[in-house]
Amino acid sequence: MADEIVRIEIHEYDSSVVVGMPKDQKIKWKDIETAFRIHILEEHEPTGVQNLRAEDIIEELNRIPENIRKYVTSVVLAPFMCPYNDHFISKEEAEDGWTIIGSGDYYKNQITIYAVPLDRSTLRGVLRNELTLGHEAGHTIDGDPRAKAKLKTEARFISHTPHWTMAMCKDSKLNRGNTELSSYFVSKYAERCNLLNEDFADSVKFFSDEGCRAWLKQNFPSRYKFLENLLGPI
Repeated sequence: MADEIVRIEIHEYDSSVVVGMPKDQKIKWKDIETAFRIHILEEHEPTGVQNLRAEDIIEELNRIPENIRKYVTSVVLAPFMCPYNDHFISKEEAEDGWTIIGSGDYYKNQITIYAVPLDRSTLRGVLRNELTLGHEAGHTIDGDPRAKAKLKTEARFISHTPHWTMAMCKDSKLNRGNTELSSYFVSKYAERCNLLNEDFADSVKFFSDEGCRAWLKQNFPSRYKFLENLLGPI
């Protein structure tokens, strides 16, 4: 793990650097530059709110292919909860304990992992089982100018282009043996959100994972081919 860390510096950053921070707040961060050329930010003096550590993120980044990882500039281990919970989580879901663990920002190519009141082992399992970093990387790719330039599109998001919706339509016409699969969206989560952005992010998530890639190719071949053409074969 140590050979994957290039240097560590201490900086005080505010909301101009870290997405989701209150505008009047400044935090002293340990800025860890990795061999992936991705910076991981964690509190210089931990307050005990964020239970994940930089090595947990490095472990997950190791599982993501470089042609996806290159769209991520930084990963923030935030000592605060997601400020957008009320926007994405219903009252009933919040009462059941649902909360947002991560977000991906395409302006800064930044993934933020929010503070969640669970122990480190459980949170590590969530990152792994939910493929959180792959999903959030999908959001950074969705609005990234480099990725959009490959499609020669001026749309704000790749997921809002005719290229992506055509892939979704083609996949929806397939006769699948598994009736548990959504007929139009790639996942139940994207279907519940009813958002093209989430369909794209979850597709990238599956494409990024060695264990899920064959499943995506079999059940959603048009999405798979689109991502392979956009990001390159893995």
